[in-house]
Amino acid sequence: MTPPLLEMQGICMEFPGVKALDNVDLVLKQGEIHAIVGENGAGKSTLIKVLAGAYRPTAGRVFIDGAEVHIADPRHGLACGIGVVYQDRALVPSLTAVQNILLGREPARLGVLDGAAMRAQAEEALNMMGVSVPLDVPVGELSAGDQQLVEIAKIALLKPRIMVLDEPTAALSDREIECLFGLLRRFREQGIGIIYISHHLNEVFELADTVTVLRNGGVAGTGPVSGFTTGDVIRLMIDRDLSSQYVKEPVDIGNEVLRTEALTCRRIGVHDVSISVRAGEIVGLGGLMGAGRSELASLIFGAVRPDSGRVLVDGRDVTPKSVRQAIKAGIYLVPEKRREFGLVAVESIMSNMTLPFLRDFVRMGVVGTAAERGPVEKLMGELRVKARKATDPVATLSGGNQQKVVIAKWLAKAGRVFIFDEPTQGIDVGAKTEVYQMMLNLARAGAGVILISSDLRELVAMSDRVYVMRAGRLAGEVKQGEVDGEAVLRYALGGV
Repeated sequence: MTPPLLEMQGICMEFPGVKALDNVDLVLKQGEIHAIVGENGAGKSTLIKVLAGAYRPTAGRVFIDGAEVHIADPRHGLACGIGVVYQDRALVPSLTAVQNILLGREPARLGVLDGAAMRAQAEEALNMMGVSVPLDVPVGELSAGDQQLVEIAKIALLKPRIMVLDEPTAALSDREIECLFGLLRRFREQGIGIIYISHHLNEVFELADTVTVLRNGGVAGTGPVSGFTTGDVIRLMIDRDLSSQYVKEPVDIGNEVLRTEALTCRRIGVHDVSISVRAGEIVGLGGLMGAGRSELASLIFGAVRPDSGRVLVDGRDVTPKSVRQAIKAGIYLVPEKRREFGLVAVESIMSNMTLPFLRDFVRMGVVGTAAERGPVEKLMGELRVKARKATDPVATLSGGNQQKVVIAKWLAKAGRVFIFDEPTQGIDVGAKTEVYQMMLNLARAGAGVILISSDLRELVAMSDRVYVMRAGRLAGEVKQGEVDGEAVLRYALGGV
């Protein structure tokens, strides 16, 4: 009997005070797409780092083609035929696609880089994948989809037998996702074994042959995808029923807290947008990617100055010329790109939570850590932030817990308007439910909430009303009692 391409047996991984992996088994066959799903902190990333050689497991064994291997480091992992495409892209924006694909492996002739050979090898990798990207353009100017292809080409050039992709579609459009899926199916036909990590269960059911569900560092279930339903997987992930995912409940609606009047900024493509939000409302902002939703949020939050138009809070003109003015007016933003704009990765959880209101914790001209600690630890408890202590670096947290920190920093003071821009992107089902609960609690407290989401089910389930944008303009409003996916898409796609 032919042994599997990869077998991980009884993998355990312990850190001080934390058991990240507890006796995990995983089998990957040649020419198989094997999905790994689980909540943030379930052990997915740790398992992949063990496979790649970034971590040495506390216990357990790894076999490739039936032969045991002891992967010493990531370079050794590559030599064993294991290629990993991580969620956070490791590209140099100022370098071209060719230079990024060959980075660290550049062919040289007489001590001089061989540009022709580099280009030939980059083209070979892309031809092998059956795709093309602009080779001579700095990758920072490429689309998210083309950047992802460059990342995969870096690995494909090494001709791996095992390929791991961690949340590969997080920033991709539907068209780019379709292209990626086609590429992965071609890899499968070539006999490559693929481990696919995703929080998007629809992707798992569309693409994968097998699924393994991790929970609390252990295997909660595994088997052919055809043997599971979405509800089955969610129950295994979080030990809660699918019906508990969305927590929207009726809230008394009060007076208007936010109004924009003909808000326009031509350089970011927003034109003549007028919306309103009342106290206790969760107002959705829908539309296709590039419709101008995040750009509108940046205008309301003062990150970009409008050419014309006004922003009013509680009937008072507060059109912000800066983020500081917006915060002073009680307008708070949870940004789409939390790692870039929502967190200071090198700082602690405590520093990140108190950053917007640091002046409140100054004593005698010095920031008082003792004064910060009490409110921060209270918020960490209320939001169930999984960390050992408030002084832990925020970068050590899982994606879902990082998102809680981004939200928590706005809860130190009562805001009037909270803008959530793709708040559940890249986090697991359990963390999503907790984010929804935070939004509902803010609405109950009398704030106005704006939810920007590309997840149509989420947008419909959590919103009282939905404004839909298209090409930087307001395409329509789906009113209370009429919110459904078909109505939102009709406006987004330009229908009547």
